[in-house]
Amino acid sequence: MSFAIEIKPGQLIIGGQNGLFGYEIARRKLQRLAWIVPWERYSTKYNCAYAEGRSVWIGTQNGLICHDFRTKETLRLSTENGLPNNCIQGIAADAKGDLWVSTSNGIGRINRNADGTFSIARLDGKDGVQYGEMMEQSITAMPDGHVYVGGLNGITDIPPQATDYGHESLRPTLVGLRVMNHPINNEGTFHNRQLLPEGLSYTRHLHLKYNENFIEMKFSALNYDAPQHTHYRYRLEGVDKTWNLSSEPTGVCTAIYTSLTPGTYTLQVQAAMGSTSWGTTAEWQITVEPPLWKTWWAYAIYLIAALTLLYYIIELYIADKRSRMMAEQENLKRQKEQHLDELKFRFFTNISHELRTPLTLIITPLELLIRKAGDSSLKNDLEKILGNARDLLRLVNQLLDFRRLEQKGEQLKLLTVQIKPFIEDNVNHFCQLAYERHIGLSCECAFGQEDLFRLDAEKMTRVLNNLLSNAMKFTPEGGFITVQAGWQESSPAGEGPNGICITVSDTGIGIPAEDLKNIFVRFYQSEGTQSHPMNTGSGIGLHLVKGYMDLHKGEITVESTPGKGTRFTLLLPAQPPQTSSSNSQVAIKSKLPDTEKASESPVPEGNKVTVLVAEDNEQFRTFMKDLLRQEFTVLTAADGQEGLAMAREYGPDLIISDVMMPHMDGYAFCRAVKDDVQCCHIPLILLTAKNSSESRSGAYEAGADSFIAKPFDIDVLHSRIRQLLEQRERRLASFRKGTHINPKEITITNLDEKLIQKALECIEKNMDNTGYNVEALSADMGIERSSLYRKMQAIVGQTPTDFMRSIRLKRAAQLLESGQYSVQEISWMVGFNTPRYFSSYFKEMFGMTPSAYAVRHRKQPSSKA
Repeated sequence: MSFAIEIKPGQLIIGGQNGLFGYEIARRKLQRLAWIVPWERYSTKYNCAYAEGRSVWIGTQNGLICHDFRTKETLRLSTENGLPNNCIQGIAADAKGDLWVSTSNGIGRINRNADGTFSIARLDGKDGVQYGEMMEQSITAMPDGHVYVGGLNGITDIPPQATDYGHESLRPTLVGLRVMNHPINNEGTFHNRQLLPEGLSYTRHLHLKYNENFIEMKFSALNYDAPQHTHYRYRLEGVDKTWNLSSEPTGVCTAIYTSLTPGTYTLQVQAAMGSTSWGTTAEWQITVEPPLWKTWWAYAIYLIAALTLLYYIIELYIADKRSRMMAEQENLKRQKEQHLDELKFRFFTNISHELRTPLTLIITPLELLIRKAGDSSLKNDLEKILGNARDLLRLVNQLLDFRRLEQKGEQLKLLTVQIKPFIEDNVNHFCQLAYERHIGLSCECAFGQEDLFRLDAEKMTRVLNNLLSNAMKFTPEGGFITVQAGWQESSPAGEGPNGICITVSDTGIGIPAEDLKNIFVRFYQSEGTQSHPMNTGSGIGLHLVKGYMDLHKGEITVESTPGKGTRFTLLLPAQPPQTSSSNSQVAIKSKLPDTEKASESPVPEGNKVTVLVAEDNEQFRTFMKDLLRQEFTVLTAADGQEGLAMAREYGPDLIISDVMMPHMDGYAFCRAVKDDVQCCHIPLILLTAKNSSESRSGAYEAGADSFIAKPFDIDVLHSRIRQLLEQRERRLASFRKGTHINPKEITITNLDEKLIQKALECIEKNMDNTGYNVEALSADMGIERSSLYRKMQAIVGQTPTDFMRSIRLKRAAQLLESGQYSVQEISWMVGFNTPRYFSSYFKEMFGMTPSAYAVRHRKQPSSKA
C-alpha cells in the first residue's frame, strides 16, 4: 500500500502497487473503485493522493488523475498538458489553493482557471530545483507560501514568487518555415519563386501550389528571460477541431501539417508564460492553390461537358426510343401484313381444298363416261372437258404448292434418276400440244442413257412443265422451242462435273428489259404479256420455279429480247452423296401404296363386304355410295363422330374417310378407330384434297392403312380396297392352316395382337377344362360376348366357340406329332369329353382321323452315328 486518504468521514481511498480501492471503516468493506477502472489502461500503480472538497487528485506512475465526486467526471493531466513528467511522486496545495506536484523530473504548479481549464507552470534545474528524482509523498506547502520538496539530493525550498513571471501578453512570431522539407530563407524564395514577398517575420499570407502541401512552421514568443516556461497552443481552422499544446525548452513552437487539400486555411497561435493566461492570438492565412484540373473554370468545363454528355445521352435515348418505336411500328405493320398474307394464303388454300372435291365429282364421272361412250365424237368432247378439268386441277395444285413454299414447308426429297430419260419424258408430254399449234419442239441432251443425277424429281418436273407451258403460251405458230441439257464444267479437283445445265429457249414475244428483274416476284405479270390472248396465268408459276431452284441451291437466269424470244437457264449443282437417312426415306416411299396405278387383282368372290364411307360433302358421299354399291354394302356417315359410332355398332369390313370434316376430322377419326378395341381391326383408307408429303405422313402416323389424294382414279380406289381385303383373307388362311399360332401374323394392330394373345393364354390355362366355354372366356377377357363374337369374326373369321375348338385341336395336333400320348389321352388333355367327338371335329378340321394324322406327322427320333 502506498497511501490511504480520507475523502469522507468513515470512507478511505487506498492506493498501492496493484490498484485503487475504497474502504468503508464502519462496514470494514474493501472494494475496487469503479470510476478508476477505465483509466487503469495508463497505469495501475498509485503513488500519492490529495483530497480537496468535492474532488480527489491521484498521482500515478503515468499521469495525474482528478475525479469530481459531484459531477462524476474524471480527467487526466500529463506532459501533453504541461506537466514536467508523468511519474507523479507527491501532491500538495498552497495557501492560494494552487496545487503543487513533484515528479521524477521537476516540479509543477497547477492553477485552475475560471473557465474550468488548468494552467501549469514548470520548475526544473534551470530554476534552481535540484536535479534528479523527487521522493514519494515528500512535498508540503507552508502557510507563508513556501513549498518544500524532498528529493534524492536533499530538500528544495520554493518561494512564492518562483512562478511569478509577470503579466506581459505574449504574441508569437513566425521564425521558421519549411515547405516540402525545404527550408525557406529570410528572402522567402522557393524553387526560384518568391514565396514570402514581405519577408519571413512580416508574412501573414502564405500561397502554396497543390504539390507544396507539406509545411512546417516555427513560432516564438521572443521570451529570452525564461523561454523554457513559454507555452504555446495552435490550431489550423478547417483541419484541427481542438487546440494543440506545445512547450519546448527552447521556447520555440513547431507546427507540422501534411497533405493539405486545396483551399484556404487560418492558422491561429497563442503563447503564455508559466500559468498565466494566454496572450494575443496571432493568425496566418494559408492558401493551397488547386491543380489545373480542379480550378473553378476546369469545373465549369466539366459541368459543360457533363451537360453536353447528358444532352447527348438524352438525345441518344430519345433517338433509341424513337427508333424502337419505329421498329415496333414496322414490326407491327409487318406482322399485320404477314397476318393478312396468312389470311390470304389460308383463304386460297381452303378454296383450293374445297375445289378439289367438286373437281373429283367432275373428273371421276367423266372418266366413267369416257369409258362407256361408244360415239367417237362424244368421246372427243368429253376428253376435252376432262382436259380442262385437269388443267383446273393443275392450277389448284400449283396454288397449294405456292402456299407451302411461302410457309417454308417444302423440303427436298432427293432421288437418283436417269437424267436423260427424265428430261426427255417431260419434254415429250408437250409434243402433242406443239404439233397442234404448229410449233417446233426439240430436246438435245448431252447425257448418256445411263447417266445418273440426284434431284427432287417431282419439283423439277414442275419446273420444266412451267417453263415449257409458258413457252407454248407465248410462242406464235411456226415458232421453235428448244430444250438443251448437259453437264457443267468439271470441278478443279477433277472429281467430276459440278452439276447440270438445262436451257429452255423459244422464239416467242419476249419480255421487256424493265420487267426481267421482277418476273420471279410472286403475282407479277409483265405488261407486255397481260394483253396476250394466251396469257391465263396468275403470276405465281415463275415464283414457284425460283423457289424450287433455291431449294436445290441452284440458279435460274433469264435472257430475253422483245420480239425475238426468251431463254431460261437452269444450273443445278451436284447434290451430296446419298446418306443412310435418305436411303431409308426412299425405302419408306417405296413401301407406301401406289395411288397412281390400279392393280389387276380380281374382286374377292362371295358375300358382299360392308364398306363405311365418312364424308361431310353430301354430293360426294352420294357419289361414293353409288360408285361402290354394285360390289359392296355401303354405309355412310356425315362426319367422324357419326362414323365412329357406326363402326362400333355395325363393324364394317373397311372404312373410307375424308380428312377435312366437322366435329372430328379424318386424322382424329382414324386414331379413334385404331385405339378402340371393338373396331381397331378394320382397315381404313383416308381421302384428302391435301396431296402433300406432310398430309401423307400425318395419315400414316394416325394409323391409316392407305392414303389416296383427291381427285382420284376409280380403278386405284377399287384396287386398294381389293388389296386390303385380300390381306385380311391371307391372314385368315394363315390362321386356319398352321398348327402353331403367332398373334403378330394374324393381326394388324397392337390392340388386336394383345387381344388374341390374351385369348390364347386363357384357353391354354383351361385347356383340359371341359366346362370352359365362351361365357367363361368372355368373363376372363373382360369383353361382352357380343363384342367378342364380332372381334373374333373380324380377326380370325370364326366364332368364339369355333376359335376355342380350333385352338384345342391345334394343340391336339401338336401332341399327336410328339407321339408321346394316345388319342384318348390327348382328347382329355385338350378338353373333349369323349374321344368320339374329338375324332369327329379333328377330321373335320384336318381332313383325317387323329390316328392317321399321328402316323403321317409323327416326328422320327434322330439316330446316333
